[in-house]
Amino acid sequence: MNGLELCCKIKNDLNISHIPFILLTAYHSPQNMNDSYKTGADAFLPKPFELDGLLALIYNQIKTREQIRLRYQQKEIPSLHETAFSNADETFLLKLNEIITDNINDPDLDVSLIADQLCISRSLLFSKLKALTGMGVVDYIKAERINRAVLLMKTTSLSLTEISEQIGFSTLRYFSRVFKEAKGIIPSEFKKQLTQDPEDEKE
Repeated sequence: MNGLELCCKIKNDLNISHIPFILLTAYHSPQNMNDSYKTGADAFLPKPFELDGLLALIYNQIKTREQIRLRYQQKEIPSLHETAFSNADETFLLKLNEIITDNINDPDLDVSLIADQLCISRSLLFSKLKALTGMGVVDYIKAERINRAVLLMKTTSLSLTEISEQIGFSTLRYFSRVFKEAKGIIPSEFKKQLTQDPEDEKE
């Protein structure tokens, strides 16, 4: 098995596809580079190479993933084109987001339901999402619900009670608490700010 085959195998295995893969190779033509990235390599380094160059690549790969996880942990879920995920990881997150979207109004949406629909174990779901985003499944669901709440407040005239029901919170009080944890402000105040006249803010 050569480096390209190993890279392809790793990047198509959901259990380990999130692991960064730097391909070190004596073949450094443009075609070799293109083939490397097509198979999912995160970086391409032709031989001979300086150790400092390799260490810089490793550092940058780690830093990029830490920045992505930080955005998730701050409840700022980036679009997939802003990330550096492999095809397998993108497919995993797309399917996960689709399941959450389809069931977002269900208060019983939980780890078991998502794992069943993804056809993976609960432990793999947890470890995979944690590796990619730094978030647990429950926190990820909450973040998606809060993002949907913000969208509904910006684009509809629904009441907060109607919004909380549409995004799967069992009570308005629970919705308010989770919203404040995520945004630092209760939803009624957030909604008030959205409708406030900009001229009023200057006074």
